[in-house]
Amino acid sequence: MLQSLLETGIFLATPIMFASLGILTAELAGVYNFGMEGIMLLGAIASFLGTLILKSVVIGIAIGLITGVAVGALIAYFEVTLGADQLILTIALLIIGPSLSDYLHGVYVASIGGLSASVKTFPYIPIPYFSALPIIGSFFDQTLITYILYVVVVCAHIFFYHTKLGLKYRSVGMDPMVADAMGINVILVRYLALIISSILGAFGGIAVIIGETGYWSTDITAGAGIIAIALVRVGNWRTHFIYLAAIVLNIIVAYGSYLTVLYSSGGYSSGSFPYEVFNMIPYIFAIIVIVISFKWARSNEPTSLGKPYKRG
Repeated sequence: MLQSLLETGIFLATPIMFASLGILTAELAGVYNFGMEGIMLLGAIASFLGTLILKSVVIGIAIGLITGVAVGALIAYFEVTLGADQLILTIALLIIGPSLSDYLHGVYVASIGGLSASVKTFPYIPIPYFSALPIIGSFFDQTLITYILYVVVVCAHIFFYHTKLGLKYRSVGMDPMVADAMGINVILVRYLALIISSILGAFGGIAVIIGETGYWSTDITAGAGIIAIALVRVGNWRTHFIYLAAIVLNIIVAYGSYLTVLYSSGGYSSGSFPYEVFNMIPYIFAIIVIVISFKWARSNEPTSLGKPYKRG
């Protein structure tokens, strides 16, 4: 059972981790991207519609990623160039994203294949020998998107914390004035940060629609973009800790779903016990962990996070 829970936890953690990496990328450069939930939904609906209309998963994914680029550039223009309030702007995206994605689904999908239209999802690809290993074999029996995530996590960790370029990148989030004095183009870095952040968020949405479900439903991301904000803080702005937190959280989600099915199907005599309570477990756990870690897990928080910068 442990092996199954770990495998499911890793699978479910993939979209949230892409979103978390997006938030991390933006915040290490000193800018917020709290609209990640909206970006995930827009990336998901764009890739879903692209795949349905053009009959190509590759093109659908490309359309989803291009959507991420466009949204990221728009956010960057308002946040970096115009100096708009970062929290208000990204929270507005939390409202626009779900509404616009549902509207596009209702208007276009109904005319293509009906509201029950679906796309083919990625199959599991077990890695020979490694997937048969106890416990850790769960990491080697995943879909292509999860394997892509492994590469992105490793590359991000090496870049941010083990390269000179990564150090310069983080200096923009720590003290943009000093970074500017060192010859670093703060405006350009923050533009790139928000665009890459939104691409990762869009890919998280793609991971949900094409990597997991294959069909559309309202709020299909289930708050993954919001949970990602908390995971970055619990993981203290460190990629490996963030990924560990994402996996643990989703193992608990998987176990909660298992208990729900068990009780609802009569596996135990539940009586009047509301088995839906099990679905609350991961969120209760997340709140507890965030409260506990709030003080100690902030040593790597960028000191200039959320502060607009104007040269001169």
